[in-house]
Amino acid sequence: MSYWVTRTQQAVGQGGFHTASIDFCPNWCDPPFSWDGLGCLHEHSTTRYVYDCGEYGRSRSNVLPAVAAYVQALNGADLDVLFISHAHADHTNAINDLILAIQKSEGRVKTIVLPLLNPLERLVAYVQSAEPEDGTIEGLALDILIDPVTALSPLAADLVFIVGDGDAPDDFDVDPDDQNDNDPSDGDNDLRALVERLPFKLEGGSLVRQGGVVTLSHTVNIVLTNPNRSWSNSEDDWCLRTFIDPNVFDQKTAFVTELKRRLQSKTPPADHLVDKLTVSAMRELLTTYADDLTKAYEAAITPKDVNVTSMSLYSGPRYPSRRGKGRLRIGGGIIPAGSAKGWLLTGDACLGVRNRLDKFLQHFDEIRRTVAVLTLPHHGSVHNFGIDLLGRWSARALYTTNANPPANWRHPDSLVVNAVSSIGARMHTVTDAELSTIEFTAGNAI
Repeated sequence: MSYWVTRTQQAVGQGGFHTASIDFCPNWCDPPFSWDGLGCLHEHSTTRYVYDCGEYGRSRSNVLPAVAAYVQALNGADLDVLFISHAHADHTNAINDLILAIQKSEGRVKTIVLPLLNPLERLVAYVQSAEPEDGTIEGLALDILIDPVTALSPLAADLVFIVGDGDAPDDFDVDPDDQNDNDPSDGDNDLRALVERLPFKLEGGSLVRQGGVVTLSHTVNIVLTNPNRSWSNSEDDWCLRTFIDPNVFDQKTAFVTELKRRLQSKTPPADHLVDKLTVSAMRELLTTYADDLTKAYEAAITPKDVNVTSMSLYSGPRYPSRRGKGRLRIGGGIIPAGSAKGWLLTGDACLGVRNRLDKFLQHFDEIRRTVAVLTLPHHGSVHNFGIDLLGRWSARALYTTNANPPANWRHPDSLVVNAVSSIGARMHTVTDAELSTIEFTAGNAI
């Protein structure tokens, strides 16, 4: 066995908590054992990652027990990568609980990877999270919106922002005190130094700016290889491929105009806060003037569920391969997945917009037949769904989402469920019921 991969969509209801481990071992032994038939001990290499950690509502009654059980199972091991798909509270409000629990067990979080959101997008994300649909936003989830660098940098050895098309926006900067003026290395050397610290290989990325533990890079592939194999065989490579959907927030002017109009009427006027969205301005807007943000959004933005940038993540073989099998476990049932071993997570990607969907499909085209599970975006919302999402993946592909909202939210939407059924595919919703949990295991048998 060259690798053994386990990925689990935890039953947290309306939210997101996806956990995974990738275990490389000698070809002649099965995990979790590390002895071969000759009584020799061989190295195992395990990479663990989490994609989102949050739940709708203040109580977080489903995600917190799931976090506790996951950290107990880690048994002091490190979490190699924490991926944050986007800044909505139902995907982030248990991140601090996760990190504190890992640290308490004497582990650490090595790397946090998230999309780069400019301050205006973070204001919009706050308003959406403060509304009933996405639940209460406070603590670390709020701090991430105010200043993600300051909020997250102390929690991991490396903090990596991923940007999509183009360069980093001009309004992003890092603390000048974090810059090392005595370091003569250029951007490429800084990126190489980062790669040497990480437990995986980065491909396709280019450094935009470096500051302390903060790195900005274009969309990258995180490639994992079996350290035990002594020959070159790319079929053994496992890939975590990120994708940042292009920004379609085209109502910026109307929102800013309405917000400034409301702030100008305050005593004293506060419209100057919008002119330059510094950290202090963001903090004041998201605390003192949170109600004005909400009212400006409601007055200026149509439709009300416009989405900001979200990061999708593919976990699967780097190249299509028929070696080995995948297996899905839902409750007490087991579903063979054939040779397809990939899982494609989409966060709240707005794939109902044509240009976003086209770029998404193009980005994942070469590995599309390896996708055995596709998580539909935004809990199965029809506003984030494009019909061309269906039928492109493996023949047995399972379409899923994680949702358990009030009935009037339509998550997943009946139109989406019916569309999946119309092509003869399977659909499964992970709720807060333990039996709805999806566990997807895959191995690469010789």
